[in-house]
Amino acid sequence: MTDQQQGPWTFAKASIQGRAGMDAKLAYTASGKPILSVSVAINKGPKDNRRTLWLTVKAFGELAEGTKIRKGDMITVDGSLDISSWSDRTTGQQRERTEVLADQIVVHVKHMSPEQPDLEDVPF
Repeated sequence: MTDQQQGPWTFAKASIQGRAGMDAKLAYTASGKPILSVSVAINKGPKDNRRTLWLTVKAFGELAEGTKIRKGDMITVDGSLDISSWSDRTTGQQRERTEVLADQIVVHVKHMSPEQPDLEDVPF
């Protein structure tokens, strides 16, 4: 199908800030292209009524290879939204995942004092 047959395309820019829920994973496609993937927790609301939105952030090429993200790091990501869909093999239900395809990633430097807990112990 052509773009006109599928309907008009829109471009969704995204800028998010949150904490990495895991160490970023760097993988390579069969053709050798690097892909970085990390789950990011974005908290909304006060502590006693907090909601957490989890998004997957993906980076490609030099950005993927040049970015080091550890669990608990605060990161800011600028990029575009992408929705991938698939059928669950077990249930046959249609599933969707929203991802941010990164154009830029900033890992914020943390300055921990002795009184601050280790980020490994902080729940998301």
